[in-house]
Amino acid sequence: MLKIVVFDGGWGGELIADYLQNELNIIEIVRVIDWKNAPYDEKSEKEVCQLVEHALLPYIGKYDAIILGGYITSLAFSSLKQRFPHQKFIGMGINKYRIQRSRNCQKQVAVLASPNMKKTKWEKELRQIFPRSRIMWANCQGWEALINEGKMTKRYLYNSLSGQFRVTKEVAFEPAKQRALEELPLRVKMLITGERARYSEEEEKIATAIKGLEKMSKLAKAAEECFASEERFARRTRLIKPDVVLILNTTFLEYKAELEEIFGWETLVMEFREKVLREVCAALGLQGIDGKRPK
Repeated sequence: MLKIVVFDGGWGGELIADYLQNELNIIEIVRVIDWKNAPYDEKSEKEVCQLVEHALLPYIGKYDAIILGGYITSLAFSSLKQRFPHQKFIGMGINKYRIQRSRNCQKQVAVLASPNMKKTKWEKELRQIFPRSRIMWANCQGWEALINEGKMTKRYLYNSLSGQFRVTKEVAFEPAKQRALEELPLRVKMLITGERARYSEEEEKIATAIKGLEKMSKLAKAAEECFASEERFARRTRLIKPDVVLILNTTFLEYKAELEEIFGWETLVMEFREKVLREVCAALGLQGIDGKRPK
């Protein structure tokens, strides 16, 4: 059986390994995640190359292919290929042909990536792919930590991106009141919703306090809307709506659906896992893989 290694410095490598496992169930995938030196995003390109090479030394020459499952760890691709020409290496990359074939206007391009990625070779590559486009690097500071801790939410994504780009307004969130009601005892719920029943004095106090908080919250929200509407409108009109959004951090891949909803149907949200799949298939001599559904 063919064997490959998927290496990365975080959850992005796990996502790439899961994707390849679903598409290529005829090969054995060994996951190597360097949690000890994570996050790689905060390191220089030289440090990344040194750490990647050191972590992969036990696997070089023993596997059919080694995949660098992150855009930051892929900075070591050229040096690894030069130092170990007998080993097949595959790194993350941008599928410029898919971008060029898309029908979307590409005047405004937003990039969702690690904070330090702009300082690497990726900025130069993007300039070559989009020579006449305005490239906007989103501020994704703290995203990866929230994802690693399982605390990332669609509301946080929306609030973060709506301050940087003009995004769609049609984003539905679960009402806070409904969540609160679900966590209350049934008898208190019935009192709040107006249903008749016998309640203890303590439950009456709880229900009254909740109703008062709800009323205060509504008044505060109305006042905030009144005072901030003009400022918000002016800010939103200055923000730019991107034509294309590139996900260049593999950890963000699991939020692609949420990002498509936030940016709206007019914006094309792109990621490039299928490019890795095709390169793996070419390196291993596999055919008939389209990257669209599990085989």
